[in-house]
Amino acid sequence: MYRRELTLEEGITASEILKKQEIIFFYSPMTVKIARDFANNYNRPTLYDSFYLAVAKEIESELWTADRKL
Repeated sequence: MYRRELTLEEGITASEILKKQEIIFFYSPMTVKIARDFANNYNRPTLYDSFYLAVAKEIESELWTADRKL
């Protein structure tokens, strides 16, 4: 909606569909430290991408991305 890729109505519909999904939220204090370390070690300007890496590391999972910068 912010980028004008969705109308307000489409955004509302998408958020309602998202609410019905079985999404697992993962957080631990160590996640923040790992994300901070990734951002620092790889000169990332924000923690956003680093959190994906940190969670993958904590749950011992592969991380697949199309982001060539990661």
